[in-house]
Amino acid sequence: MFVWGKVVSSINLKEVNSFTIKNFKKRIMVVTPNYLPLLGDRILVKGKVVTNCKHRNSTLLVIKEEKKKMRKPQKPKNIGDKLRNKN
Repeated sequence: MFVWGKVVSSINLKEVNSFTIKNFKKRIMVVTPNYLPLLGDRILVKGKVVTNCKHRNSTLLVIKEEKKKMRKPQKPKNIGDKLRNKN
């Protein structure tokens, strides 16, 4: 499931990070293993619905975000070697 919205709140616990996004008029809670986004960021979240509860006129929707793969740092290239090989 994909949802997007503006980050309106966040909670950083020991092993669980959580934030709330506002999508149009609804608020959606997202539990994530990733770093927390900044307040006010507009983001796209990919995840699975883990809780969907209705109480009177409101619905609580909780999404567990997928873990994002971090890119490996690249080894810096030495430009000096290229310049020496040209001569």
